[in-house]
Amino acid sequence: MFNRYPAFLRSLMGRLQFSKFMLRKMQQAALGSQERKYAGDWVYEVVVGDRQTFHYGIDYTECAIVKFMNAQDANELTPYLCNTDYVVSKMTATGLRRTMTLAWGCEKCDFRYLKGEETQEAWPPKFVERQCEKISIG
Repeated sequence: MFNRYPAFLRSLMGRLQFSKFMLRKMQQAALGSQERKYAGDWVYEVVVGDRQTFHYGIDYTECAIVKFMNAQDANELTPYLCNTDYVVSKMTATGLRRTMTLAWGCEKCDFRYLKGEETQEAWPPKFVERQCEKISIG
């Protein structure tokens, strides 16, 4: 799908993602997500980076895709959907790094973007992801 967009448009999409305007918009949306207005929606926070290790990040603590796939009893497919994030990042040159996802059983998805860096993975995805330990509280 992204190959259908001209290279200049994909590049522009990636550059806009690092603009101050978009960062403010993402922060506003993140605050709104904390209200949990819709049960099946995402809940997340924007993390401002040091511009060396990453420019900004997004920590998702609830994921609409995970919730939907769980409701469909299709949890085994969710990690495949998560890997499309790498494809989008590669096509827009946004340098995605991620060490955990909710789909792997972790407590959050930790997206980190560094302008000018290569995306961690791309297509075809590597499906050798680690599973986070389940922590039992009780």
